[in-house]
Amino acid sequence: MDDSLKASVLERLKHAIQALALPAELQLALFPDFVVKTDELVLDFDLWKQSVLGDEFANVLTHESRASLNALDEYLSKAPKDCWTDEALEAHAFWQVPGNWQLLV
Repeated sequence: MDDSLKASVLERLKHAIQALALPAELQLALFPDFVVKTDELVLDFDLWKQSVLGDEFANVLTHESRASLNALDEYLSKAPKDCWTDEALEAHAFWQVPGNWQLLV
């Protein structure tokens, strides 16, 4: 993979993490109403996270960056069933992580 493609993938990952860190009203505006918006936020992150954790990015990410991505992924994987609605995005404690996601951006 050439450097410009790697840079594009990293940029998409950054955007996915930034989307997770946005206030709920901005997150809700990112996607059309016919999708489960919380699901789309997590799927976007997962897609780009998986892309950068491959061997082609071994010399691009630091150990700390990989650990942070894995920690965020682990947190998201523990989402309770009642947090996957638009209303939950605004009010559920799961989505109210104070600043932790901002550290990855």
